[in-house]
Amino acid sequence: MLTLFLLPAPAADGETKISIGPGAWSVQGNDGRIYLEIAPPSGTTAAAKAQEYLAPGQPTTPYRGKAVVRLPFSRLSEKHQLPVFISLYPNDYLDASTGRWVHYVSYEGEALWSIAEWLTGRGANYKAIVRENRLRSETIRKGQRLFIPKNLILPVFRKAQANNIFVGSTDRSGQLKYQSDQEGMYALYTLKRGETLYKSVVGRFTGRTIATDVNDAVKILVARNRIRDAKRLQPGTGIKIPIRLLSPEYRPPNDPERVQMETDQRRIWNLPPITPKRSLRGIMVVLDPGHGGIDPGATAGTIHEDEYTYDLMCRIRELLISEGAEVVSTVWDSRQGFKPNNSRSIRPDRNEYINVSPRRIKMDNKRVSLPLRFYKANAVYDEFMRNGGNKDNIVFTSLHIDSLHFSMYGAMVYYPRPSLSRGSYVFRDATLASRINEVGNSRRIPESSHSSRTYAMSRSKKLADQVIDSIKHYKGGQNRPAVDPDKPSRDYFVRRGKFVMLPILKHNKIPTKILLEVLNLQNKHDRERLLDPKFRQWVAEAYVDALKKFYEI
Repeated sequence: MLTLFLLPAPAADGETKISIGPGAWSVQGNDGRIYLEIAPPSGTTAAAKAQEYLAPGQPTTPYRGKAVVRLPFSRLSEKHQLPVFISLYPNDYLDASTGRWVHYVSYEGEALWSIAEWLTGRGANYKAIVRENRLRSETIRKGQRLFIPKNLILPVFRKAQANNIFVGSTDRSGQLKYQSDQEGMYALYTLKRGETLYKSVVGRFTGRTIATDVNDAVKILVARNRIRDAKRLQPGTGIKIPIRLLSPEYRPPNDPERVQMETDQRRIWNLPPITPKRSLRGIMVVLDPGHGGIDPGATAGTIHEDEYTYDLMCRIRELLISEGAEVVSTVWDSRQGFKPNNSRSIRPDRNEYINVSPRRIKMDNKRVSLPLRFYKANAVYDEFMRNGGNKDNIVFTSLHIDSLHFSMYGAMVYYPRPSLSRGSYVFRDATLASRINEVGNSRRIPESSHSSRTYAMSRSKKLADQVIDSIKHYKGGQNRPAVDPDKPSRDYFVRRGKFVMLPILKHNKIPTKILLEVLNLQNKHDRERLLDPKFRQWVAEAYVDALKKFYEI
């Protein structure tokens, strides 16, 4: 048997590659197929090494004279098929009560034919999978659960226990213990005094923050743990968290989401350090106050997110200009201009415009105003570079106020993860595009290269961490800014249970880019902070302090 080390390894873009032993890797290829890749040690031929893993009777001739070879999954011996498959699909398991194999779609591009081929030996059995799961379509999506009929699964999977090689181990934080039962693998967390399902389990371990997502996750936990009252749990209660609910950093080491996250993050370390500056002179900052016009953003009574993000932008802009930086705002408020508002309660209005040329556009259509923000940012970047600017000397920050579950509080900063930032964008309205200089004939924003996305993550994460550090330690009284206590710096959003990246960061050319959620409007303490003009000024000063430390001024 293979000795499973299960460490992520370098792979081609679009592939997942996991080390499962010396010179051996499980590979989910970008062609949708599974392979065992082997690199024989010195003194051993590829053909001889391949023979150790291949099923009896499989030829070794195709592998002669090669340094590295890939063995198709279907040609592997039974004893090697299961560990290769489980390393790529750690959430899969044999349901002991029904004898069916439970498969979770874990990669984009998985097809029913391939799944049938892997688990039953015949691709044509996909029709039986469609019937077993009562699928209306043959299209499947990432995260979907599929049942493989008991009578069709290959013997190697029938012999599998309910399941995982990590059962009994703990996650790297030491807070969770991986276990398994007939409903599948889960992470066990023991509640401490004063802890709740909402904040201490869902908020901490699943990455979900939006109230509807949090409530949906709580419903899953209540059902999984047979809980009668989620608000009356005693200290010492063990909570089973299905692996699919966990955010990547809390999943088992071989989980595809965690492997992808760690593969992305390792690339940060290989990029050059930031060049120290003497001042912010020569630095361009694009500020993007969230929402506006017909879209107020988060609301709580008469408090509208867009009015307060705009005021924060004005305060940051004023401080940056005093430090010598150039500043561009994506939004213009015809009533407030760029002057900070020192009122506790800022009267809502619809006076915001997207700051494009030759004429600003009234924000009366969210489908237009949202993409125009990143078209504006891209136009500023292009002009900055044409004028001899350095790509490291331009920064983008989108300012927001969150609307989360009321138990959550404090600031969070988001930066783009490469694997979530793929994709192009096309501005749909050709007539309107022709009248906007920032769009013009360049309606299509192509997908950026993998190296560009990796570089952007490196720069942006450093700024995100610096902003969080400055907010956490910035001077101020009891009402000073606070940060989320569990994970204030994040490289993903969770929306409807899926890990995603927002378009404002995804389609933005500026390498150094973050989205700052200042606080949670649905938390009463955060809400009271927001009304204090001194608090808003502290946030602005903390941001500028972070930018100066980022450039080592």
